[in-house]
Amino acid sequence: MKKLISVLLTMVLCLSVFAGCGTQDDTRTVATVGDEVITVGELKYAIEVVKAQSVGQLQGDDVEEFWTTEKDGKDAETYIREKGMDLLMNIAVMAQAAKDEGIAITSSEVDEYYAQNQESMDHAMETYHVSQDVLKSILRKQMLYNKYGERVLAGSPRFNPDEETLKTIFQENFYKAQHILKMTVNSETGEPLSQEEIDAKRAEIDALLVQAKNGADFKALMMEHSEDPGKEQAPDGYVFTEGEMVTEFYEGTKALAENGISEVIPSSYGYHVIKRIPLNVETDFQDNITNVQYLNMQLEEEKVVEELKAKMSVSQEDSVIQKIPVRDTAE
Repeated sequence: MKKLISVLLTMVLCLSVFAGCGTQDDTRTVATVGDEVITVGELKYAIEVVKAQSVGQLQGDDVEEFWTTEKDGKDAETYIREKGMDLLMNIAVMAQAAKDEGIAITSSEVDEYYAQNQESMDHAMETYHVSQDVLKSILRKQMLYNKYGERVLAGSPRFNPDEETLKTIFQENFYKAQHILKMTVNSETGEPLSQEEIDAKRAEIDALLVQAKNGADFKALMMEHSEDPGKEQAPDGYVFTEGEMVTEFYEGTKALAENGISEVIPSSYGYHVIKRIPLNVETDFQDNITNVQYLNMQLEEEKVVEELKAKMSVSQEDSVIQKIPVRDTAE
């Protein structure tokens, strides 16, 4: 189905973004799901993907803060390593489920797909020393996953819910917010502003926060003072779910009551003051129905993976996994 196949195909097709290093140990097994094998090389690759998603947009001190801040009660390196392992475990579960249904992918099919994307594959191998075997192993599992989704999952009622079910998912998982943003990075280059400029931005947002808390029209303040380039396209607020906004914005909105106004919230973009807006279940739902359907698919996929995994023989070499490095010495 869409979620993991899109993530993991991106892993292969966008390798130019990620660093990787192949060694003779890359063929060592770190986990098995039925007769599907996950190797050290695949895990190194998945770690780089998760790391790029987590740290790739951060600048300056925000990078070090990421590495020194716990995530879900774990240090950052453990968190990323486990997320990478989860990605590979999930796709292996679905690949094994596909084979259990009699679905097969031939080596010629893998070779054909590989050839269709030869430039990306060659670039990955030449620049980042990712082995062809690792790339083809991931491709084979992804292709099995995709066929399983098309042949087994796509027609299931749980992946095609009625409108009322979708509205419930919308109300439980989506938020709406306006915000005033003072940027602390250059909007064109992404480079941090000078400390003097950052201090000035903080003073500006503090003053705007006082006005907002004292009852000034929030939308008017936003339209006049916010440096968010998207404010003209979403003057009534953004509608979003987890993963669609920077974490600080999502968590800041989620913590507010409806019509509540936040304190100043820093993010990699700058300083935010957020106002949570009540969702309009009719118009906001219709405007975002595709995203709601996609979220339902994500949630159901996660349940399917856990249901399938519980029925399979799964093993994991934790002592090997924990030795795989996450953070480059240059970071």
